[in-house]
Amino acid sequence: MQWDQIDKKSYNSIIQNSISSIENEKDVNIHVNGSNDYCSEKTIPTKLLQTKGPKWKASPEVLTILKACKEIYKKWQSVGKTKDHVLASELKNEKKKLRSKLRAEQALDRRKLYQQIIDNPNTQLFYRLMNRGRNNNRTTTNCLKINGEYMILPEEQRKGFAQYYEDLSIPKEEQYDCNYLNLCKIRQSCIQEALQECTPTCADDIAFISNNENELQIMLNVLSRYANEHHYTIHPMKTQIIDCSKTKSNYKWNLGGNEINTAESGVHLGIIRAEKNECQINIQERIQIARRTKYALMGSGVHGTNGLDPPTSYNIYKTYVVPRLIYGLEVLPMTKANIEQLEKFHRKNLRHIQSLPERTSNAAVLLLIEALKIETEIHKRCLSLLLSFVKLWK
Repeated sequence: MQWDQIDKKSYNSIIQNSISSIENEKDVNIHVNGSNDYCSEKTIPTKLLQTKGPKWKASPEVLTILKACKEIYKKWQSVGKTKDHVLASELKNEKKKLRSKLRAEQALDRRKLYQQIIDNPNTQLFYRLMNRGRNNNRTTTNCLKINGEYMILPEEQRKGFAQYYEDLSIPKEEQYDCNYLNLCKIRQSCIQEALQECTPTCADDIAFISNNENELQIMLNVLSRYANEHHYTIHPMKTQIIDCSKTKSNYKWNLGGNEINTAESGVHLGIIRAEKNECQINIQERIQIARRTKYALMGSGVHGTNGLDPPTSYNIYKTYVVPRLIYGLEVLPMTKANIEQLEKFHRKNLRHIQSLPERTSNAAVLLLIEALKIETEIHKRCLSLLLSFVKLWK
């Protein structure tokens, strides 16, 4: 009883009415006790009892859906609650929306709790997290195994958690394998010394350029002598001479006593070097390699219909196909016609990824998926190459 919130006027009026209704002196005690109980119930507010458990507060969206569920249920109940009625399906859909909204809000509450623990960790949040883990409604096990012992009772589990975090908070001496640590330090120092004292050399794909036959032969002799001194072999069958002059020479070049063949084209660092039509040959080769790469990715779902979604397919295409399509083209003097060949292949692949018809405009093909033109990708490579040269110059 909350006596401080009593309605005194109502209390006095009820007492006066009960006193005036007494006719026999013997019934005074009975009337007084009954009047007190009646006045207490009518004029003194009672204190609300708090139920145990978490206080769940429904959001306005949940309350709206819940109210709609109740209204539909009342209508369905008024028509006899037949399962094949339209209201039954409507009620089912509303309940599905209600469950989805509740799960989304519960997930949001969990994320908020985890973020609070990360941003401002304290003891209260820690125990709140522990209680969530020990709650039967939120876990699939009632037993903990710590150091080979099974703990079932909540008191034992609390002691186990306390002991675990106590051991975790106490600083302990690190148990290292000193011998292995010393070996790692020695190995690291040896690698650092070798990297500092090593002589920088070029890759095995070496290119010599000369406009004189004898000068080129001298370069080959120096290369052969250097290879013999450092005990590595340059295969003469993989070495080629490309004569780009208008008047072909009959000079026979050799490497270490073995004659080198003169060819119309050769591969250097993945780029085909040829006497003529070098750009066209490289573009055709790049398109073939990119097409084979694209076909290899079709098993992963990179295709237009019944495959991955267009943004995911484009990211895979941009990661694996585009680099192979434009590899090495930043160092070649391409014409507008050469770039247009690459653009046609690129737009065809984008149409295929997005399942667009051939009559779709080129701008729409690029804008719908936020793709870049091949010419832009090549310009980015050119700028990156220029930056590398500038850094080397510094």
